[in-house]
Amino acid sequence: METSMSPKICPKNILNVVLFSFFFVNIFNEILCGPATIDPLKVKKKPGYRPSTGGLQPGEIVYEDVTPTTDEPEKDFYMFSVTDIKGKTVSLEEYRGMVTLVVNVASECGYTDSHYKALVKLQNTLAPSGKFTVLAFPCNQFGAQEPKDEPSIEKFAKEKYGVNFPMFSKINVVEKDIPEAWKFLEDFSRLVPNWNFWKYLINPSGHVIATWGPWIPVEDVIEQITEAVHAAADDLVVSDTIHEEL
Repeated sequence: METSMSPKICPKNILNVVLFSFFFVNIFNEILCGPATIDPLKVKKKPGYRPSTGGLQPGEIVYEDVTPTTDEPEKDFYMFSVTDIKGKTVSLEEYRGMVTLVVNVASECGYTDSHYKALVKLQNTLAPSGKFTVLAFPCNQFGAQEPKDEPSIEKFAKEKYGVNFPMFSKINVVEKDIPEAWKFLEDFSRLVPNWNFWKYLINPSGHVIATWGPWIPVEDVIEQITEAVHAAADDLVVSDTIHEEL
C-alpha cells in the first residue's frame, strides 16, 4: 500500500527564499529607478547642518554636514580683517548682525554698468534698515578688467555710479594670495569665482547663505536678499524685546 508523504518544509529553506527575493527586488528597483537618494528638504532640517551652495546652480541652497569634529571654534566671515580702498585695516566684525552682499567688482567688464547701477539701488533701498550693506572688492584677475589703482577705482565708482557702499583694496580671489576672508567664503560655499561680479550673500552670523554668478542679475535675487534682511531685522526686534523684559 502506497502512502503519500508531504515534503517537509525546512525553515532554513524558507529564510533563504525570503532573503533571495528581497535581494532580487532591491536589484530590480535600482535598475529601474536608480540608487536611493537623500531628500535635501529633509536633510536641511537635521541638527549639525549648515546652508551651502556647493554642487547646485548658483543661488540654490543645500545643506551639508558641519558637525564639529574637534574643539576648534567654527569660523565665520566676520572674524577676519581686510584692507579698505584707502589702505586702512578694517575688522569685518563691525558688520556682524547684518546681512552683507560681498562682490568682486571690476571697472571695465561687460557686467560693470548693470551691476554697479543695481548694487547702488539695492544699497539705497536696504541700507537704511541698518541691517544690510554691499561690500565691494576690486579684482583684476578676470580679463584684466580692473587695471587701475585704488584711488582711480574709487573715483570711477563714485563719480560714474554714485557708489555709497564700502569698497576695499584690490585683491586676488583665485589661485594665490587670497585674503583669509575670501578663502573662507570659497571654502564655506564650495564655489570659487570664475569671473567678475560674483555675489556671496552672508547672514548676520557670517555664513554664506547663497551665491550667484555674474550672469544672474541683481534684480533677479532682490527678493531673496530682502527676505534675509527682514529676517535679520525681526531677530533684532525679538532680541531687543527679550532684553527689555529682562
